[in-house]
Amino acid sequence: MEQAHDPRDSDNGASEETSIEKLLRERQRLDAELKNRFSQKTTVMFTDIKGSTTFFETYGDIEGRLMVQKHNEMLFPIITAHQGRVIKTIGDAIMASFDSPVDAVRAAMGMQQRLQDYNQSAPDKKSQIHIRIGINTGEGLVEKNDIYGDVVNVAARVESLAEPDEVLVSAAVYEEVRKTDDILCRYARQTKVKGKEEPIEVYRVIWADEDTLAGQTRSSAAATAQPVSRRASRRRLEIDISRDNDLLRITAAEKSDRGGTTLRPYEELRISLSEITARCTEVTTLLNRANTRGKVSKDILTKLRDVGQVLFDTLLSAQAKETLRRAAVEDLVVHIEDTLVHIPWELLHDGDQFLCQKYNMGRIVKTRRQVYTIRQRLLSRPLKMLIIADPRGDLPSAGTEGRRIREQLDQDPSFISANQRTGAIPPAYVMEKIRNFDLVHYAGHADYDTAEPSRSGWMLDGGKFTCDDIVKLIGGKPMPALVFCNACQSGQTQEWVLGTGYNQKIFGLANAFLLAGVQHYVGTFWEILDEPGADFAVAFYSALSQGASIGEAMRRARLALIKQYVEDTIVWASYMLYGDPGFCYREIAEETVGEEPAPERRLQEATQLRSGAGETVSFTTSSRRFAKIAGVALALIVLAALLLVVQRGKEKQTSSDPYQQAYTLLNSGTADEAQRLFEGLAPDDPRRYEGLAAVAWHRGDGKAALELCSRSPSTSYCNVVRGSVLFAQGKLDESQHEFTTALESKDLRAWQQAQAANGLGRIYSARGDMQKAAQYYAQAAAAHPASDILANQAYALQQTGNTAGALDLLHKAAQANPSDNLAAVLLADAQRRQKATEDAERQKRIDELVRELADSFKAGTSKKAAGDSWTSKPLTVAFMQVTAKGAPAEREGEDDYFLLRISSLLQEGGTVQIVERELLDKLLAELKLGSTALVDPATAVQLGKIMNARVICSGTIMRYNGEVQVSLRLTDTETTLLKGAVTVSGKDIETLAQNAAQKITEKLTGAYPLRGTIAGVEADKIRLNIGTQVGVKDGMQFRIVADSSEATKKQGLLTITAVGDSFAVATATDGISNLKPGLRVEQVLTAER
Repeated sequence: MEQAHDPRDSDNGASEETSIEKLLRERQRLDAELKNRFSQKTTVMFTDIKGSTTFFETYGDIEGRLMVQKHNEMLFPIITAHQGRVIKTIGDAIMASFDSPVDAVRAAMGMQQRLQDYNQSAPDKKSQIHIRIGINTGEGLVEKNDIYGDVVNVAARVESLAEPDEVLVSAAVYEEVRKTDDILCRYARQTKVKGKEEPIEVYRVIWADEDTLAGQTRSSAAATAQPVSRRASRRRLEIDISRDNDLLRITAAEKSDRGGTTLRPYEELRISLSEITARCTEVTTLLNRANTRGKVSKDILTKLRDVGQVLFDTLLSAQAKETLRRAAVEDLVVHIEDTLVHIPWELLHDGDQFLCQKYNMGRIVKTRRQVYTIRQRLLSRPLKMLIIADPRGDLPSAGTEGRRIREQLDQDPSFISANQRTGAIPPAYVMEKIRNFDLVHYAGHADYDTAEPSRSGWMLDGGKFTCDDIVKLIGGKPMPALVFCNACQSGQTQEWVLGTGYNQKIFGLANAFLLAGVQHYVGTFWEILDEPGADFAVAFYSALSQGASIGEAMRRARLALIKQYVEDTIVWASYMLYGDPGFCYREIAEETVGEEPAPERRLQEATQLRSGAGETVSFTTSSRRFAKIAGVALALIVLAALLLVVQRGKEKQTSSDPYQQAYTLLNSGTADEAQRLFEGLAPDDPRRYEGLAAVAWHRGDGKAALELCSRSPSTSYCNVVRGSVLFAQGKLDESQHEFTTALESKDLRAWQQAQAANGLGRIYSARGDMQKAAQYYAQAAAAHPASDILANQAYALQQTGNTAGALDLLHKAAQANPSDNLAAVLLADAQRRQKATEDAERQKRIDELVRELADSFKAGTSKKAAGDSWTSKPLTVAFMQVTAKGAPAEREGEDDYFLLRISSLLQEGGTVQIVERELLDKLLAELKLGSTALVDPATAVQLGKIMNARVICSGTIMRYNGEVQVSLRLTDTETTLLKGAVTVSGKDIETLAQNAAQKITEKLTGAYPLRGTIAGVEADKIRLNIGTQVGVKDGMQFRIVADSSEATKKQGLLTITAVGDSFAVATATDGISNLKPGLRVEQVLTAER
């Protein structure tokens, strides 16, 4: 008999199952809502007063309360002044939050400084207040009056590691502040803390003068300067040379860092000062000739060796030469008096090699006068470095040098953290900031004033940073340990004549820096070439990073240049080092790093709080009430989120979430790894296809991105991806709908909201509504101030007339991402235009020229070029109408960037000059012509002709679906004939500019081969009447032609061996005879050889 089935059993099971599913779905909804409403990036600060418990026990509650109140009254305003918010105070402790890690650290520095000032004036030790500060940044749950999550826990742990009067920050905070000019951090330690499986790294903020070692930077004549540190048991050769009128006293000794000096009696040499001076002048003359040519001939190099050997024989005693010959050392230290610094000791030649090629060589200078006691800089990693490159915006190659050095050092930022500053850097900035850095590299113009050396200095925007300025810094904070000045004549100096008031009589940049306390100074003795000079600097810093001593890094860099350019490109000889060559920055930085401490300080005072995420956080006794309140509040939120049904467990949504981690990787450019993580999500997880769509669009595959988005219609970020794809296809209405829908949702992260708002800004910009575009850019920047968004906002402000606001935002964009070339180029151009606007005399000249050109245009005439019709003139190109077609650019100012870069690249090549756009714009305004007038070929040609442009360039920039195609036409203004067409395509605008510039150069070279005449003949040297001003370069070949009607008739070949501005020297390669002045020559193109 069958047992009766009670249907209620099934119904109850189904009902129970349905109830659990509903609860789980509700939990998921609440989790998402909590995350969207309360999760955001924030910076948390904890402070704690040292010994507060003992104070209360010793002096009573009233005195203790008064002390805490005084503490709060001093510190709260500083937090508020730095855009911070006091979340709560429990007893003597403060918990505060900031939107910016930079603001938080600056507030902490101000707080410690305020307490230091207070303590110095306190009547007794009891009244002093000393605090510890810890700071962390990251994602947290932020309510109106509280913050929860791992960001808080880690901040509390960092604070517990700090000593009194110390500010410690997490690695996340350090990464945010290390590029600032005023915040110096030192690596403190890596340590295990409760609640974290992996050790955390903490950094110490240097908020006041760092611990220093007192000492003199220069010795008296009777003593030598002592090195700060050198490699253990490394032997070196020291040569000490002093002068008494025409008598030299010389001691040569091989020494070890552990003593054991081999002493030898000094020897005396009688010298002729006039002969020595003449030989030194001869060396400098030879080298200046070499650099003017770019390359020295074999006879000049031989002559340089000969002069070097004469100086070697004249200046060194027989005993010193024998010691040099026998010593098995790598380091050579030359101790010299200040009256001997003008001698090129590095280029003394021992018959085998120049000394600077053979040894790691450095100079240490002695002075007869007593100088101030200077505190030496205490070094520890990461060393903070300032790169000043192209400070006036007139040396693009110097800017490139700075970028190359920064990119080299960014490979290991744990050793050197490099900050690059480019364009419009005034002397006041250097005066204010230079002592905030351990190392300083300068790439720009230097002015060496022979008549008044104290006025020598770095050429900056609006003035000079002079020797007098450097001397003013003596006695304050310690100067940088190393200054590398890669500029013309930056190491040259006269005799250091130090009379009474020597600080008004400093001669030479090297002298000034050394007297101010710089331990190592690298400078150039004469003019240097841009590219080899940059190569030397990059090789130098690469060797330092690899652990080479500074002297070894110098020698490696010299040898690297010789290997790359061969010895007769003489830039390797342009550098000298003042200071101990055995000093190793890598070793000294590593040695002073704090080690892992013993068991955690104040462990016996700690109590534990277990958060809803299952993490253990340790607080100090004075913070226990923080723990209790935070625990109760967090528990209530968690219980509400689970509807009091489902225990939240120990899940945590942090950066370990594969979804979040994948986006972090994608935004940093690691698409393959991001794709792997997205593919690891569950097949039914809509975030999987959203993420894969983002990866596809990152790679430029719009079709795949749209298809993947169709499989994840419920995620708001897919709206952003679709909007981006449609924008790139020029479908602005559809794109606007997607971006607007995304912004209306509540589940976007801050950076995703920024992308949507930025997209709407681009759409309104493309429609010509710059006011609306600026509003959306501001919204995007508020959510996520990335460099591209800040640059977009700056461009919109510029178009609406807010030049000052635009310049400020471009500065912020360049600081946010120094590798953003577009932001950097637009900033440099904006600074240049602002400076030009402020130059009244220049504006007056341009206005007069514009009126003159306008009259010529109206009359239909143009000036005839001076000189004969055969000889080449500088080839001037004017960029006319380059029209954007198709979809808008991904970023504002991208077309401007392209034209600026291609103009810069063409001018760097040396064969082309570019008509300034400012001149063309003003001419169009004077003629009351719009830019559309340039579309008319006849008008464009006539305008180009009156501006003395031989060629005008016009064309289009076409965009679709992320691809860019640039088509340019080159038209001769004299014949109106098309001289060439150039087409390039791709995705990267910088690569397009480089390719287009190369092709334009090839077209112009083919259409306009260089022509000139023989100006003179001397033996086998033929002098031509054209030089670098028209693009002549070493190694070019020219044919001789009978006359202009027979320009193609080959009579023989000449090869250029040396070039000046307006002349070139050549040799005949085919045994040609009967050469005479007046014969015409024409360039032989590569394809014809």
